[in-house]
Amino acid sequence: MKEALDNSQESLRKSYQLATISVKKNIYKDVLWACSMAEVDEYGTFQPKDVEKPLSELLGKQMKANQFGAHLINLCEKERGGILTSVGEKNRRRYKFKNPLMRPFLRLQLSQEKKATRH
Repeated sequence: MKEALDNSQESLRKSYQLATISVKKNIYKDVLWACSMAEVDEYGTFQPKDVEKPLSELLGKQMKANQFGAHLINLCEKERGGILTSVGEKNRRRYKFKNPLMRPFLRLQLSQEKKATRH
């Protein structure tokens, strides 16, 4: 797995770094990981509510869409790596990964981090 991560496209790593880097503690990394675990429709899109369960499991506390909705919007912005793109109207907004390879990349990152924290 480590070799697969090391060989990942540079653009994926750069976007991930932009999305998660901060001087303050934040949950962008967890939100991204939860997005990668969210159930998607036939078009590869998910709703914020689809992220609630995986994010709650990652953080160990109940999370509702209104607590991380701004994170999803920000992850569509270039300043946060432009990892997601939004589809639909404001109240019916869905999201998907701009680069389809980001989802497996994030899952590998999560797996590697979990492995590292167990040792």
